[in-house]
Amino acid sequence: MNIFIAEDEYWALEELKALLKKYEDEHNLYYFPNGEEAFQYFKNVTPDLLITDITMPLMDGLQLIKKTKAVNPSVECILLTVHDTFSYAQRGIQLGVADYLLKPVKKEELYKTVDRMITEIRKKKREEKDRQHWSINKMLIDSIQQKNYDIQELDSQRFLFMYTLFGNWLAPIIDMEKIEVQTIKEIVGDDRACWSLPISGRQKVLLIELKPKEKLESFPLQEIHRYHQQFGQAHTFTLVKNENIPLNEIFQNATLQLEKGKLFGRPTAVTELTPIIEPEISHLWDKVRVIEHKLVNREFANVDEQIGELYKQLIAYPLTQRQLFRFLMDMYYALQYNLQQSTRPVMQLDEMDDYFDKLNRLVSYEELEDWLHGLVYKLTETTQSDQQVAPKHLIPKVKQWIEESYQQSITFQQFADEHHVSLSYLSREFKEQTGLTFSEYLVKVRINQAKAFFQEGVDRTVVVAELVGYHDVKHFRNVFKKMTGLTPTEYKESIKEEG
Repeated sequence: MNIFIAEDEYWALEELKALLKKYEDEHNLYYFPNGEEAFQYFKNVTPDLLITDITMPLMDGLQLIKKTKAVNPSVECILLTVHDTFSYAQRGIQLGVADYLLKPVKKEELYKTVDRMITEIRKKKREEKDRQHWSINKMLIDSIQQKNYDIQELDSQRFLFMYTLFGNWLAPIIDMEKIEVQTIKEIVGDDRACWSLPISGRQKVLLIELKPKEKLESFPLQEIHRYHQQFGQAHTFTLVKNENIPLNEIFQNATLQLEKGKLFGRPTAVTELTPIIEPEISHLWDKVRVIEHKLVNREFANVDEQIGELYKQLIAYPLTQRQLFRFLMDMYYALQYNLQQSTRPVMQLDEMDDYFDKLNRLVSYEELEDWLHGLVYKLTETTQSDQQVAPKHLIPKVKQWIEESYQQSITFQQFADEHHVSLSYLSREFKEQTGLTFSEYLVKVRINQAKAFFQEGVDRTVVVAELVGYHDVKHFRNVFKKMTGLTPTEYKESIKEEG
């Protein structure tokens, strides 16, 4: 099982590593210092369980959970939180978080929660596997019974097993009755037994009797495939089903292999002997960066032309559907990530998820071109309607706001909400431009103003503390000492000595 842990506090992460070490023998554990790195690693590994802190830079815990659930709703999530962010954690429960743990994390509670989640995940996986097996068995059995075939007899024999998908997994259905078994028998020889099993309006299984020791290579597979092509874009995976291997087991294997090897926009004819090769397309990112530049700089008139150029490059390669979809998903997140730095967040994840689902309905590259234009249109539509100032241009305004409002209980979240910008990106821009975090800058302003009040003759420390936004005088003394090296009393004495 794959377990992701995201925690931005160094010592808290180290403590989690020590506590969770007991799970390393049976599970794969991955640790990340922020949500952004954890989510980016999804390209390499899909987690089963995610344990994340709520408050992190770049991408907070709730954002990470929302994006995780959008990509894979089955991932279970545990939130790490403190008492004063409990209401924040409740929002996580609404996103589908399974449980939360209060910080500092207690060892017994951590083990109890993780053990329970592992048990639940294993149970869900067993149930899903059983459900899939039942569904596949039902499709096969229904088809076999409709044709009055004997399933036990079919399980016991050796066949050539050809699984064909027409169009795409959610493409329009075709009339399977038009595919004649007699025509296929004429291709392979009339003396062979041949069974045709329609699974759905898009999928069918063909079983052809094999002679003793007859191999896959000797079969006229291309001719059968060309015949199937008359009825729609055919994607075929073929293998040998040996004696006493259940049909449902072969069908599951064929489905998985076709999912891996199916080409997009062109017919597929692969066998168990065919290696699945994905062409190198990393250079396509140069074109994506051009599109990104046009979007960020609001040069929308030129975006369509760049999409057309990207489309021309895509159709030049025999891409598997899996590779293409992975590239398009990565492209979307790259564009979204960079647009968020110059505008407020773009297309909502649930909307994006629905839009990407449409890919399984597409059959041709022409349809893909329209889909690409639609995706970028959604991005430009949001960008064009957003007239807010970019986060990097808001930093002077943040500084002014702090200097004018330091006496109040202000937070960076307030400013981000009022200006409709991402807190994580605003925080990063603030740190890059000032060298300080928001909290550090606020403390600096407050202590400098406190020093000014002391210099102006305000003598009572409790009064100065209140004037600069501290309602706990003890806390004010500690912060003042940390920032200046002197207690308030020592600082006032130094002023008198200088005077």
